[in-house]
Amino acid sequence: MGAAEANEFDRLFDEPRTATARVQCHPWWERCAAEGIKGEAMVAARQALRYAEGAVPLGRCDVETAA
Repeated sequence: MGAAEANEFDRLFDEPRTATARVQCHPWWERCAAEGIKGEAMVAARQALRYAEGAVPLGRCDVETAA
Protein backbone atom coordinates (compact mmCIF):
# COMPACT_ATOMS: atom_id res chain seq x y z
CA MET A 1 0.00 0.00 0.00
CA GLY A 2 1.40 3.37 -0.98
CA ALA A 3 1.38 6.55 1.04
CA ALA A 4 -1.67 7.93 -0.81
CA GLU A 5 -3.69 4.79 -0.14
CA ALA A 6 -2.61 4.75 3.50
CA ASN A 7 -3.68 8.39 3.92
CA GLU A 8 -7.05 7.69 2.28
CA PHE A 9 -7.55 4.64 4.51
CA ASP A 10 -6.82 6.73 7.60
CA ARG A 11 -9.18 9.47 6.46
CA LEU A 12 -12.01 7.03 5.75
CA PHE A 13 -11.42 5.21 9.02
CA ASP A 14 -11.58 8.49 10.93
CA GLU A 15 -14.98 9.55 9.52
CA PRO A 16 -17.15 7.06 11.45
CA ARG A 17 -15.05 7.57 14.58
CA THR A 18 -15.66 11.33 14.41
CA ALA A 19 -19.40 10.86 13.77
CA THR A 20 -19.64 8.42 16.67
CA ALA A 21 -17.94 10.88 19.01
CA ARG A 22 -20.39 13.62 17.99
CA VAL A 23 -23.35 11.39 18.77
CA GLN A 24 -21.97 10.05 22.05
CA CYS A 25 -20.93 13.51 23.28
CA HIS A 26 -24.08 15.35 22.24
CA PRO A 27 -25.54 17.52 25.05
CA TRP A 28 -28.78 15.54 24.89
CA TRP A 29 -27.12 12.65 26.71
CA GLU A 30 -26.14 14.95 29.58
CA ARG A 31 -29.81 15.77 29.98
CA CYS A 32 -30.66 12.06 30.04
CA ALA A 33 -28.01 11.46 32.70
CA ALA A 34 -29.38 14.35 34.75
CA GLU A 35 -32.82 12.72 34.61
CA GLY A 36 -31.42 9.41 35.83
CA ILE A 37 -31.04 7.55 32.52
CA LYS A 38 -27.64 5.89 32.81
CA GLY A 39 -25.73 2.72 32.00
CA GLU A 40 -27.74 0.05 30.20
CA ALA A 41 -30.80 2.30 30.07
CA MET A 42 -28.72 4.91 28.19
CA VAL A 43 -27.58 2.32 25.66
CA ALA A 44 -31.17 1.14 25.21
CA ALA A 45 -32.29 4.74 24.66
CA ARG A 46 -29.64 5.26 21.99
CA GLN A 47 -30.61 2.05 20.22
CA ALA A 48 -34.32 2.89 20.42
CA LEU A 49 -33.67 6.11 18.50
CA ARG A 50 -32.56 4.05 15.52
CA TYR A 51 -35.98 2.42 15.28
CA ALA A 52 -38.20 5.30 16.41
CA GLU A 53 -41.16 6.12 14.21
CA GLY A 54 -40.12 8.73 11.67
CA ALA A 55 -36.41 8.18 12.22
CA VAL A 56 -34.45 8.89 9.07
CA PRO A 57 -30.78 7.97 8.79
CA LEU A 58 -28.59 10.97 8.12
CA GLY A 59 -26.40 11.12 5.07
CA ARG A 60 -22.71 11.72 5.59
CA CYS A 61 -23.12 15.35 4.54
CA ASP A 62 -25.90 15.90 7.13
CA VAL A 63 -23.83 15.02 10.20
CA GLU A 64 -22.35 18.50 10.67
CA THR A 65 -25.79 20.12 10.40
CA ALA A 66 -27.40 17.72 12.86
CA ALA A 67 -24.60 18.03 15.42
